[in-house]
Amino acid sequence: MLRRKSNILIMLMLVFVLILTTACGGDKLDDATESDATSETDDEEVYVLRYGHDHMPDSPFQESAEQFKEIVEKESEGRIEVEIYPAEQIGPRQRSYRGLTGR
Repeated sequence: MLRRKSNILIMLMLVFVLILTTACGGDKLDDATESDATSETDDEEVYVLRYGHDHMPDSPFQESAEQFKEIVEKESEGRIEVEIYPAEQIGPRQRSYRGLTGR
């Protein structure tokens, strides 16, 4: 059971890293287009990360999910919002795994 929880946490962290690297990547702009790019970054898109788990809302796992949410939203400066869905609200664990792995 502890191994499964560790696997879930690792997968969520990998998704987070993937989102950050995708959002922060890009080509270097030349001087002529740099001013246009800065005006576009003012209207940055906000990404929503749906964090579902199978524990009850009053569990320690929920507390760690809320801490994860605070850290992600703070470090991304609001570009990533985290929505937490406890107690399998967005589906059972097996379906969540299939959604992450594509199997």
